[in-house]
Amino acid sequence: MQTEVDPAFGHDQGDFHDLAVITLQRPAPAAPAVLPAAGLLDQLAANGGLRGQQFTNVGYGAIGIAHGGGKPVLIVDFMRRFATPPFLALRNTVLKLLLNTNATGQGGNCFYDSGSPVFLHTGGRDVLVAVVSLKADQACVANGFNYRLDTPSARAFLGQFVTLP
Repeated sequence: MQTEVDPAFGHDQGDFHDLAVITLQRPAPAAPAVLPAAGLLDQLAANGGLRGQQFTNVGYGAIGIAHGGGKPVLIVDFMRRFATPPFLALRNTVLKLLLNTNATGQGGNCFYDSGSPVFLHTGGRDVLVAVVSLKADQACVANGFNYRLDTPSARAFLGQFVTLP
């Protein structure tokens, strides 16, 4: 197994380049994820197609934070879970989703979910449109920042390892 990190990671505040690729020694027993076409999220946003859209996060991260009797403690069992946070905003390289677990039960990402996939069901299939990058608050209830995979910079990095649509 070999890991390649985007060499521009951490060098540009306007584009985090928060992306890596893991190359396996043998093929995985699952089909690879479908990657987005260039500018997919921008195209959907231009037509109002992201408003009200549910995304699917899959991860193994914390499921909550226990408070009381001292320092807050993360509740982590490393079980695979999914959440369906709604669309909040689209930026140049970031897909912002609303992490409103307590308010609606739709859920979102939290600690230890970094690098997890964010899918959008579009065109009759689940497309891997982003990876979890960071959350905006310590309680995991505000909004999450997900690094888009349909941007020129993400595609330039990924294109070194896979054939892009």
